[in-house]
Amino acid sequence: MWPITKSDIKEANIMKQADKFATLPIEQATSIALVVETQQGEALKLTDQQNRDIPLRGHLSDVPWLEVGDEVVIVDSDEGAIVSGRIRRVGELPAATLSVDDKTMALVGDRPLYIQVGESRLELMPDGRVRIEGKQVTQVAAGSMTLLSPVIEIN
Repeated sequence: MWPITKSDIKEANIMKQADKFATLPIEQATSIALVVETQQGEALKLTDQQNRDIPLRGHLSDVPWLEVGDEVVIVDSDEGAIVSGRIRRVGELPAATLSVDDKTMALVGDRPLYIQVGESRLELMPDGRVRIEGKQVTQVAAGSMTLLSPVIEIN
């Protein structure tokens, strides 16, 4: 039982969240809704399959950007529906996954990745191309710096 690991804590938090809905019949706990109005990626208005408005309480923190026409999974509450996730469209690729352990952090996906701050930008392409853009790019190494390529172009 001891020591307590990160997975033990994660499992306990999941069980704690599940306990909130354990007393609800499953057909009342969750359902599917259609997003009919959005603002800055959040649903403002939802409807059910009979096109009736669904009162909205909010969104879980990890719900992705929503657009009109998205189908979402909602959890019913006394204060209104809580959007818990977006259903992927047919053929849509899964979102990138972030994994973290004691020594590494990995963001893995199969779509281009862009990191941008102001006018600085880093692009990672699935085919292996990498592009760094900025007003000034500086490389600093305490030891040697190696460039390995069949061709190195300067200007």
